[in-house]
Amino acid sequence: MTTTVARVASEYRKLRNQLLEAEIALKDQRESVAALRRQLSMGPAVATDLCFSCPADILDEARRPVQGCPPV
Repeated sequence: MTTTVARVASEYRKLRNQLLEAEIALKDQRESVAALRRQLSMGPAVATDLCFSCPADILDEARRPVQGCPPV
């Protein structure tokens, strides 16, 4: 029985280490993408400010303007 428990623990540790390596690789990739994003300029100015409305309430079909937009 001890051999089985040790083997299971060994297999678990191996899989856990694989997960840890994948998580570290994901973190490194996320940091790399963030560095690329920081290198970008702000981009061109927005020509037209668009306003969208959203439901006032999930059960209510009335729509309201987004804050800062003129009344509809």
